[in-house]
Amino acid sequence: GVCGYSVEMWSVYCDFGVASWDDTHKVRQLFERAVTLVGSDYLAHSLWDRYLIFEEKQLASGTSTEFSSVAAIYLRILALP
Repeated sequence: GVCGYSVEMWSVYCDFGVASWDDTHKVRQLFERAVTLVGSDYLAHSLWDRYLIFEEKQLASGTSTEFSSVAAIYLRILALP
């Protein structure tokens, strides 16, 4: 339905996932699903920002040492029209 393509709905859902789930892989999958569905929307900048903040926090906390994951997100954003 239409809600499946709502940037705001996906942003709120991702915020919920970050706040509620301890499984970083599960949260990352949620962000990936969201950006796959609505990441090219012209209003998706807030969703991309949330994804970057999540990944940067993983680096800062030591949960992840993959700087390439943050770089890959930036490259994906730059590839959007």
